[in-house]
Amino acid sequence: MARTTTEAAIVGGPTIASTRDFWVLHLKSEGRAERTISTYLNALRRLDSFLADRGMPRELRAIRREHVEAWIADMLQRNQAGTVSIAFRSMRPFFKWLVDEDEIERNPMEKMKAPVPPLNPPSVLNDEEIARLLATSKGTDFISRRDLAILSLMLDTGIRRGEVAGMRVDDLNLAQMVAFIEASTSKSRRGRAVAFGPTTGKAITRYLRHPKAPRVRLEPLWRARTGLPLTGNEIYHTIRRRAAQAGIRVHPHQLRHTWASRMLGSGHSEGDVMALGGWSSRDMLNRYGASAASDRAIAAYRSPIESLKARR
Repeated sequence: MARTTTEAAIVGGPTIASTRDFWVLHLKSEGRAERTISTYLNALRRLDSFLADRGMPRELRAIRREHVEAWIADMLQRNQAGTVSIAFRSMRPFFKWLVDEDEIERNPMEKMKAPVPPLNPPSVLNDEEIARLLATSKGTDFISRRDLAILSLMLDTGIRRGEVAGMRVDDLNLAQMVAFIEASTSKSRRGRAVAFGPTTGKAITRYLRHPKAPRVRLEPLWRARTGLPLTGNEIYHTIRRRAAQAGIRVHPHQLRHTWASRMLGSGHSEGDVMALGGWSSRDMLNRYGASAASDRAIAAYRSPIESLKARR
């Protein structure tokens, strides 16, 4: 696309690349989670790369709505709508910030609508798969006790693996069967309490009784084999390893999917599930609701033909 006279006249102004570090500083000052910042920067990099590849202007004041729309259209040809929607929503705050900082006069994404991802219910685990997954950690050694406690807690509460990794010993109230998620470890940047059942409480207690488990209240709750705190990435690989041992395909976030779907399917209100799950938007909850509604419909289904036979 050829540059307009106006675009050509402002070459040399601020670019995506030259403002990147200031954008990161702004996000950190707002208390955004590292994972959120990483998502925003990934979208920023993808847009900048697209503009460069297509010979479109990369100077901030020359970027127009049609350039962003071309980027979105290109991504929709290569990616799922959900991925494109995330990229879109990651770029919108950037341009709004540029307007607030007087770097640009008009937001090129103003009045643009995000791509709507299809309402595909997320994949969840059934009873047999849950049993097989938990059965892989029935040993009495430290790693088995730890893994069973983590798997049980994630299935029982729906907490994210980053939130699991950020837990300390004093974040647990075993008597009340409640765990506290610190705001600093939550994706929503809001702290919350989550409840778990007696079986999960027993698994956590058995883990904490092991000689290698942490003892000090402010220590990280989960330890690696080396004695160092367990990271979110290590939790990811732990779940994948246990799933492979169980002979099932499980992505760690499926544990959260499973929890949410079962909570909604058992009659809990959407408000309660949002509060316990730490969601600020109803978008993802609607997907879980679709999954739960589908399961209820299948369970309640009765063949019209068989019903007709029964009346004869």
